[in-house]
Amino acid sequence: MRMAAVVIAALMVLPGCYSLGSRSIADQSRLEQLVSGMSTKADVLTLLGQPTMSFSDGAGMDLWAYQYTQARANPAQFIPFVGLFVPPEVESKTLTLHFNSDGVLERIARSHVQSGLDKSPPAAPSSTKGTQIAGKRLGGAAS
Repeated sequence: MRMAAVVIAALMVLPGCYSLGSRSIADQSRLEQLVSGMSTKADVLTLLGQPTMSFSDGAGMDLWAYQYTQARANPAQFIPFVGLFVPPEVESKTLTLHFNSDGVLERIARSHVQSGLDKSPPAAPSSTKGTQIAGKRLGGAAS
C-alpha cells in the first residue's frame, strides 16, 4: 500500500510543463505595443524586460533577441513502452528587434515553432488542377 502511494505521488509530480526564457513575449498584448519607427529601447525594456541576447554591429545598430520555450508532457508518454517513442509537446517563440543608432526600433521579426503532437486537422488540397486534368481526360474518353 505504501509503495502504491509513492507511485501515485510521483505520477502527480512528473506530468506538467516547464518553461525557459522570457515569458513576456508569450503575451500578445505586450507585443502589439511595439511599433517600428516609434518604440525605443526604453519602451522595450519596460514592456519585455532584459533581452535573452543582444548584439551590436559597431556602427550603432543593435539587435535584441528574446526567446521563450515551453514544454508540456504528453499523456501518451506515460504509457509503458509506447511512451518511449512519444516526444513532449514543445513550443518555442523568438522575437528579434533591430534598433537604429538612435535607439529607435526599426524592425521586428518573430518566429514560432511547435513540435510534438499535431492537433490540427489534415489540410484540404490547395489546388484543383489535378481534378480539372482528370475531368478533361474523362471527358475526352467519352467522346
